Amino acid sequence: MSDRLTVAQRPTPGDMIELYQLDATVLGMPGIVYFCSSVNGAVPVLFAGNSYVPIPCESSGFEWSSSGTAPQPTIKIANGTSEFSSLAEEYGDLVGAKLTRIRTFRQFLDGGTDPDPEPVFPVDVYYIEQKPDQNCVYTEFKLSAVTDQEGIVLPYRTVIRDVCTALYRTYVGSAFDYSLSTCPYTGSGYFDSLGNVVTSPSADVCGKELSSCKLRFGSDSLPFWGFPGVGRTQTT
Repeated sequence: MSDRLTVAQRPTPGDMIELYQLDATVLGMPGIVYFCSSVNGAVPVLFAGNSYVPIPCESSGFEWSSSGTAPQPTIKIANGTSEFSSLAEEYGDLVGAKLTRIRTFRQFLDGGTDPDPEPVFPVDVYYIEQKPDQNCVYTEFKLSAVTDQEGIVLPYRTVIRDVCTALYRTYVGSAFDYSLSTCPYTGSGYFDSLGNVVTSPSADVCGKELSSCKLRFGSDSLPFWGFPGVGRTQTT
């Protein structure tokens, strides 16, 4: 696995593939739309058990700047099939829908030379803030981070002391599904909810405790979504 995680540092790492997931279920849209740019002609791209339909699209602005300002990416999606323009008209310009970008290399796709759903770059999760443009050629969406949306009040999450609220990966069929996961763990160490080592990936379940996080990430820089320091002291 270590060789796969450092593939981006190789002189010829392979073709970068960008995969997108549009989740507008909060707006009433049934299911999630999986799509990618036309990297494989008209043939769908398979990754982690999901089929991504090729649709010409162009995105920019995902990079973070040194000023600390949150990125506001944009994505233009071709209207050749009118699918996205129709979705925008039916579901309020898709404002509030979640757009996830997953980047990996072609060899890791299902059916690739080295199929593996785990070697991915940090997953980008944004929300559609507005639809600046729509014409016969493309539909353009402006994205924003969840904390950069109009009307968001901090703290955004409920403060819970001892329970991690991140969504852990799930094992579906013969591979892990990261489509809804907010926990960054992609390792090959498997543990059950009590912290016991298990050999089957299908038995890998996070116990949602700080100890569960330490088993997977060690002791430093834990991505724990709980607030273990809350309520330790009391003033009178």
